[in-house]
Order: sequence, then C-alpha cells, then structure tokens
Amino acid sequence: MTPRVEVTLYADSGYYFNCTSKSDFSFHGDDASYVTCRREDDKETLVLVIKLDKLDNGDLSVTGASWDGSSGTGAWNENKAARYYQVKLYRDDSTVMSTTSVYDTSYDFAGRMTRKGDYYFEVRAVGSGSEKGDWESSDTIYLTSSEADDISSGYHSSSSSSGGPGNGKYISGGPGDNGRSSASTGGPGSAGANGQNVSTAQGNHWCIDQGGKWFQFKDGSYPAGRWVLIDGIWYCFGQNGYLRCGWISENGKWYYTDSNGAMLVNTRTPDGCYVGGDGAWIQ
Repeated sequence: MTPRVEVTLYADSGYYFNCTSKSDFSFHGDDASYVTCRREDDKETLVLVIKLDKLDNGDLSVTGASWDGSSGTGAWNENKAARYYQVKLYRDDSTVMSTTSVYDTSYDFAGRMTRKGDYYFEVRAVGSGSEKGDWESSDTIYLTSSEADDISSGYHSSSSSSGGPGNGKYISGGPGDNGRSSASTGGPGSAGANGQNVSTAQGNHWCIDQGGKWFQFKDGSYPAGRWVLIDGIWYCFGQNGYLRCGWISENGKWYYTDSNGAMLVNTRTPDGCYVGGDGAWIQ
C-alpha cells in the first residue's frame, strides 16, 4: 500500500502562509512527493498532504511446500506477513485448476487429482496492497490411475461441482443470491442447517476466488444452499456455494450476517434492528 501523511504547520503570530501550489514545496528523503495542501484559520495554518514510497510487506516468500502423505492435501509454512495465499495445481506440467486464494496453510487438491500423472502444486503469499511473493513449488508425486481413484474417492460432489462454488457460473453470492430465492434450510439451529460445529482446525478451511468467499471441507466438498456453524459462528451459503452477507430470509424469519458473513446475535444491526439470541429479527 502507498501511505499518505498529513503534516500541519502553524505560522508565527502575525504571519500567514502564502504557498498553495506544488512548486512551492520540495522534499528530501526516500521518494516523498506532494499531493495537495490547504490553508486554514485565516491562512495561519497550512495542512500539507505528502505521499510516501510504497510500504514494503517484508519477506513474502513461502517455504516448506509439500504433500501431506497420500491424502492429496498440500501444506506449507506460515508467513506472518501474508494476508492470504494463492495456490494452483499441475499435472504433467499443465495446470489443472485456476489460481485459488486460501486463508490457511494447506489446501485439499484431492478433487482435482482424478487421473494418473505427475502432480505438484505452487503456492505464493499475498501481502497488503495485493503485493505478491514468488511462487514456491512442492515436490512431485506420481499417481497411477488406481491411486488417483483412491485419492479422489473422498471428494463428494452431491452438493458441489469440481470447479469450486458455482464453477465459475455466478459472479457473486451476496444477499438474495443474485435474485434467486433463499436457501430453504429452516434457519440457523434447525435440523436443516446441520447444527454440528465445524472447526477450521480439522482440515476444513476458508477459500476466496473471483466469485467471492466460500468454505471447503477437508473431503473437498463445500456447503451450498444452507447454514453451517463454523468455529461457533453461523454462516449462510447461497445455492452457488458463496458466502452471503446482509439480511437473509428463512421460513418467515429474518437474520443478519455482517460483512464477514457472521450471523449477528443479541445486538442491533447497522440499520437499527434488534436480533435475538437465535439471530432472528425481533419485530
């Protein structure tokens, strides 16, 4: 990211500032440049805005990219400077999946390892301002046809497709799910929502791509058209598998999920409505 600094200067008593253009200023140091200025308090105060050089995220390299046994899961070491990671999978030096963003230090590729061949994956860190590190390659593993069948057999597609949520079909899964009717799950806490608490410490993880944010279970499948309790917080996923935000109607009740997709409870929503302990709007 490129930081901006606002500097306030005050004139001595009886004096005022007459400089108002870029040519009136010069800077010394590392790549500081003029943005704008304004005078206040009858010209006795000058507010100068300066743009500094782009902040360095530090080392965005990724290490330790390797396969986790024969499960089809790739893993790597955490980089503290990374906001998230991007991964892609290769078979016989050809890509078999588009670049996918991951908020974890592992990713389950099993659903894409369906044929024999030499497989390896690449991973890179993404820092603030979308600055990206270099791609790090894992070691290569060879799978026979039967081994590929064994690895991908745990990949369930009953509510998903092999291309990830929406399979590139939908742009977004926000409130209303692009005009489609809301998922008929009965709302959070009901039998239709599957009240089992899912933990991100068990191989399940959040993902993000061009369409939005979604969640992948350790078996390669993902929730679609239902509510899921993740790390003790309710989230709602559209029919395309993407996380939904805002007001969501379920069987005559309204629930609100914030910008992170988390359902609010026992509080007021940004538009002033109160939701109770079950997340439903109290009218």
